[in-house]
Amino acid sequence: SLSLAGILCDLTKTTPRPSPASLPDDPFFSVVLHLLASQYRATVCSDAVLSSISQSLVAIHRILGDGPSQHLPVLQSQMIMAAEGISQNHTTLYSHPHSIISYMLPALLSMVESSGMVRPASGSDPRTSSAELRVQALRIFTDMIIYYISETDIYQPAPPVTSRGVLSSSTQQLNQLILQRLVPRAPYLLADTDPVPIFAIKLIHAVLSHNNALLPYFLAPVAYNNTQTSLLYYILSFFSLNHPNNNVTNAWLVHQVVHYSLNMPRSPGRGDHPAERDHDRQARKAGPEPSELYRHGLASKLSALLEYSCEEGMDVFLEPLLRIEVIMLRYAHAQARLHSRRDGTQSPESEEMQHMNRPLLQTLRPLARLLSHTHESIAKRAACSLHLISQIYLTSHELLVSPGANGSPSPLHLMADGLSSGRESVVLPVLHTLQGLAEKSKRLAAALRKDEALWRELGILARNQDKHTHRAQADEPRVMASQLLRTCQP
Repeated sequence: SLSLAGILCDLTKTTPRPSPASLPDDPFFSVVLHLLASQYRATVCSDAVLSSISQSLVAIHRILGDGPSQHLPVLQSQMIMAAEGISQNHTTLYSHPHSIISYMLPALLSMVESSGMVRPASGSDPRTSSAELRVQALRIFTDMIIYYISETDIYQPAPPVTSRGVLSSSTQQLNQLILQRLVPRAPYLLADTDPVPIFAIKLIHAVLSHNNALLPYFLAPVAYNNTQTSLLYYILSFFSLNHPNNNVTNAWLVHQVVHYSLNMPRSPGRGDHPAERDHDRQARKAGPEPSELYRHGLASKLSALLEYSCEEGMDVFLEPLLRIEVIMLRYAHAQARLHSRRDGTQSPESEEMQHMNRPLLQTLRPLARLLSHTHESIAKRAACSLHLISQIYLTSHELLVSPGANGSPSPLHLMADGLSSGRESVVLPVLHTLQGLAEKSKRLAAALRKDEALWRELGILARNQDKHTHRAQADEPRVMASQLLRTCQP
């Protein structure tokens, strides 16, 4: 491997701005790259070879920045293939974290960052085009980063500033790379031409999934095209029914941001160390205010996506969408209680929050359909959202008992399927929702009583018997069902 490193090092034994003529025409160079992309890569790889590959990528990249070349784009493409082979070999990645994190990852990111990579000369391989190489570099960078942040021996998920022990050198290296190189470029990558944004979403989501403490740094505004922008703008722009970059990974990324923003304490930090308190203050400063989320149309976009995903049976989308809705409704409910007046009227702050969440009323019917979903996690979050909407919006009561425009069953009728499921995580929120309806007015109680399927399920629950096993159920559903039946009696 030392001889391979020697061949590769010839590429970097040049001036800081090398010329094409200074690069060697070594007949063994293609063999070297072939070995690095083969099953023998773990044998031939060393820290010296990895360092040389990285420096060579940077050197070729600089040369191409000065103008087109007949041969160098092909050479660059071969080296990218070698880097791709390394990224797919976990033995090599695990054995050489320092060299790859210190040299190869920055070299790949330099290729991704550049917007000035020229087209290859006429007649050269089209696979060496600037756009294609940038996408390849970003994909390889993403695969390597995901591997390293997933390895607990290499990366410790913690705030970059912490008093809880000293972070490992590899963790510090990765955090430095992420904060100094990736974070400032994130909006640029998301604003790039397809398919760069798709890989950028995958990369950012993976980083934040393993270390959520980095989220406030990603959310901080950065300068772009003489204006201020941020990660929030792009992911909420993608979070739309007809946007080509709308995918489940972006939905989970939106969930991370919503969870952070609507659960972020607004009081001063209470860290055990001054550096931690500074980090907490910086995090609160960077985190978007709840109103900023709604200004981007979060509620209306979520409503449209949830309704479509339910209609088309797109279960993979339902989990993040329902989690987002539950967080939003819990926040709105907490704000309503916090700002409610002693006379029972709502404050302007509470009324504004209700207004911003009003598009979620359109999700009542999809939520009722999801109560009988085969996945309990989906069904219970649908039940939770249904109950929260009924508590926040009195107007929702009329919508719950109204049939659909095309004669489809009312959400009230669909609740019978939720009760029939026998899942306590679904049954209890549904019973609380029905109890609120019955206590609101006699007309709503009568509507509940007239629904035969719903009335039958309530009777089964009140007899404390599971319709499938004929065994006794938990006491709470029985008590609630019995009370509800009495409330609905004329």
